Amino acid sequence: MKLNSKFVAILLFATWMSTDITAQCESWVDSPNKDEAETAHVVYRDALKAKDYALAYENWQKAYELAPAADGKRSSHYTDGIEILKYQLGKETDEAKKADLKKQIIDLYDAAVACYESKSIALKCSTDECYQVKIGKARGRQGYDMFYSLNSLYSDNLEVLKSSIMKAGLESEYVVFAPTASIVVYQFEKDLISKEEALDIYQRLEGIAEHHIVNDEKYALYYEQAWQSAKGT
Repeated sequence: MKLNSKFVAILLFATWMSTDITAQCESWVDSPNKDEAETAHVVYRDALKAKDYALAYENWQKAYELAPAADGKRSSHYTDGIEILKYQLGKETDEAKKADLKKQIIDLYDAAVACYESKSIALKCSTDECYQVKIGKARGRQGYDMFYSLNSLYSDNLEVLKSSIMKAGLESEYVVFAPTASIVVYQFEKDLISKEEALDIYQRLEGIAEHHIVNDEKYALYYEQAWQSAKGT
């Protein structure tokens, strides 16, 4: 039986995507390079704490190449890589190199999210809801970086922030308030989003803030201050 060529292409693409995600979510567990990966992990982590970014970058590259998902229980090879690359971005003056660093940072966020979506990184809470919150928080940090460090297009930035808020819901972090509010105000004033969409985003942010101000003993003040600042945008 002959298969439709488009169907075959879809199957091949799906297989490639599955293989690619598996590769970018590999851990050092049962790896023949486990010792090398763990050693690189320890060295870069210590270097990062000491603010030795050159040594950290060298060993992070090795650790990430050998085991992107570390031991399969953490996203530190993605998040630490982002921190290291953001440091390099702040020091770089060549525009082409800066653009490449920005792309690498976005790619690391996307890779981390892909691993959460495939549940390749184990969480203490393994429900779908927990993974959605984790994805939402990762996108929230990405949206924050897109606004303050990467100078991304507002339209792209807002889509990431909206995705973050939708997935994390009331568990969204307060870091999303300021960039989201700033972009929404700008986009609304330029007639790039409707009044209804702007109001919906405002109400979602307000609900997140009020939830934490009332129920979050540890971070209530941070949420209150962040929300008051966002409202003054």
